[in-house]
Amino acid sequence: MYKFLCFGLLVLLLISCGKSKEDPEAFGNIRGVTWQLSDMGDKAIDNNIITTLVFGDDNKISGNGGCNNYFGTYDLYSIGITISDIGSTRKMCSEEIMEQEMTYLEILGKAKSIKFNDYKLEIDSTAEITSIKFIQEKNQ
Repeated sequence: MYKFLCFGLLVLLLISCGKSKEDPEAFGNIRGVTWQLSDMGDKAIDNNIITTLVFGDDNKISGNGGCNNYFGTYDLYSIGITISDIGSTRKMCSEEIMEQEMTYLEILGKAKSIKFNDYKLEIDSTAEITSIKFIQEKNQ
């Protein structure tokens, strides 16, 4: 009985040390805002290709990768972010646009941490290109 009780307490301790869900107010300013990609690490981006990201209140993301609309889910934690279940429409565009879009979606799908202030957002990733930066779209 004692071993079972100790095991149960250990499991509870390990669960409580895991990711803790976000404070709903801490990330409130990123939601409902259209963020426009401004930097993709050491990869040059074409500023004529408009890539956007929107965090919804329902833990869903959406945006445009430059050619296709995309969607997915996200979870914010006190220690970072996970983005999963990314899907997109399947239009074809020029090779340059498609390459930038695929790289962007790969980085987004491997997101691990997030930093932001009122007008800038940065997502760090475990992808080869480790960081993407956004600015708040004007007129918001």
